[in-house]
Amino acid sequence: MKKLTLLGALVACFMSAAFAASFTGSEDMGSSDKVLGEKYPNSMYFNSELTASSVTVSWDNADEGTVRLVYEDCSTTVRTLDSRIMDFMTNHSKQILLVDPQEAFTNGGSLGSIYADEDYTENFVFEVYVLRQLYGIETLSSADSHLESNSAFARNQGVDPFTRMDIEFANVDGTATKELHTAWPDHCIIDPATGTSSHGTKLFFPQEMIDLVIPKGDGEAIVFTNEEGNSRIIGGPDSYGVIKDQGGRSTGAEFVLKENLLMGGLVTPICVNDCVNQVFDLGRRPLVIQSWCRGLQGFESAEGPTYEAMKGKDIVVIPSIWAVHTTTTLEAGLQGLAVSDNALSTEAPEDV
Repeated sequence: MKKLTLLGALVACFMSAAFAASFTGSEDMGSSDKVLGEKYPNSMYFNSELTASSVTVSWDNADEGTVRLVYEDCSTTVRTLDSRIMDFMTNHSKQILLVDPQEAFTNGGSLGSIYADEDYTENFVFEVYVLRQLYGIETLSSADSHLESNSAFARNQGVDPFTRMDIEFANVDGTATKELHTAWPDHCIIDPATGTSSHGTKLFFPQEMIDLVIPKGDGEAIVFTNEEGNSRIIGGPDSYGVIKDQGGRSTGAEFVLKENLLMGGLVTPICVNDCVNQVFDLGRRPLVIQSWCRGLQGFESAEGPTYEAMKGKDIVVIPSIWAVHTTTTLEAGLQGLAVSDNALSTEAPEDV
């Protein structure tokens, strides 16, 4: 293990505390004066052209969980919420926590999943909109926020994207570690000096639907000097989890997350998996929505085992927020279900 300057660690701790102090949570999200974390400007994360749905959402029968949706053309649909969503909403301490719903990870993005197409993103955004309209629930989102110097970028390692290799990065305790890691293509790059972002950093959710963005993976490069006086630069670590990065730096999320968390996002066996497990290990209770999640091509075999491992820890995983969910052949395959040539209409199981 090699010693590094502790400056980066001290800065990270200070920024985490400042970030947490900048957010004031509220059960009532109807106000327009929402307070977002001030670590980076909102313009890094939001496309000003995106707006929330114009569908009118109301209860048809709140006791039975039936929801009336009235569209712009005046057509109406009535759907029934899964009973476990209704049970979740009875908790006083609750939030929605979205995992990296960023353009980079959607089909065609810089690290895009072919499974996260336009139908997926529209459905994801709409279902969160429905729950916010019905319950006024706070919605937080993690967001990959990497500096150009990030150690996990293939470019910085001089290798092709998706190469598996030992990558060295700086730990929060002032040591350096080499770990077997995937070297990723450039994605979700921020420039704090100019307040700009690129490579798909922006969320595909409108700003009015997100009450707090939690940046992750923004650790700085550190100059390391060995005992002989030779120096080199070690890039900042990657961050799959929402609580801390691969080097142990806190995001500050532990100060703002409530007890019960409705979760989903991109991509399932990587950042979704780490975020869910980190909040679970922190003592929170995540409920994972499979229809809100998508995997990544080349990692399909990890999809089913990821959900099974969550269930093995008594983390609740359900197909959808709806009691009856139409599962496509693609979703069924990714979730390890039996696949037929036709879409499967599945009722949520009693025991997950």
